[in-house]
Amino acid sequence: GNWLSATMPFLARDEIGAVVTPKVARAHGNRLVRAAAAVRESRLGTGTGYFRSTPGTLRYVRDFPGVTVVVRRSSLLAIPANTDTEALVAAIAERGDQVLYTPESFVTADPPPLFGAHLHEIGSYARRRGRAVERPRRVALAALLGTACICGAALEPDIAGKTIGSIAVLYCIALAGASSMAGVRFHSLAVAGLAGAGIVATHVVYAVGFLDGFVRR
Repeated sequence: GNWLSATMPFLARDEIGAVVTPKVARAHGNRLVRAAAAVRESRLGTGTGYFRSTPGTLRYVRDFPGVTVVVRRSSLLAIPANTDTEALVAAIAERGDQVLYTPESFVTADPPPLFGAHLHEIGSYARRRGRAVERPRRVALAALLGTACICGAALEPDIAGKTIGSIAVLYCIALAGASSMAGVRFHSLAVAGLAGAGIVATHVVYAVGFLDGFVRR
């Protein structure tokens, strides 16, 4: 109810072109929807993007879903008219305007449910992120590190096997923790199990989508 009244005052500063707020899921409802919400709220599920689905801290952002956003009219008219909704915030930030995230207000809305709709949205986002990569030095460094890891695994298979095993164990522990938090958050063991599977599927789809977008750009 206070969405506009909580966001509009920030636009009094001329350098701010838009204000965005989190989109928070309901605590009750369809299990697949709640599991998708748990994935999006989890640091393991979405990394640093968790604050898009739960109130975080005041910050500037350069990429944010164009759903819960108030845009300055001049900033909106300055970007191409055919800009996709999902790329709206990035386009505003690219032209030099600041985009402020505030947790003082939020919108309550359910995310796309697991698995189909959720993973489709994640894949689309990942491909867009892959196409947006414009820092060849970082890409070259990542390729160099990847090559070094492959060569190291070939030269020392025993050490590589132990390292991979340790990483797998740590990942499983983190996954169990995130699933448990989802169960507590939504008071459901079924949601906990679905959230764990959803996190793994999200990681796979994001990785594949990002690589696909980067190769095709």
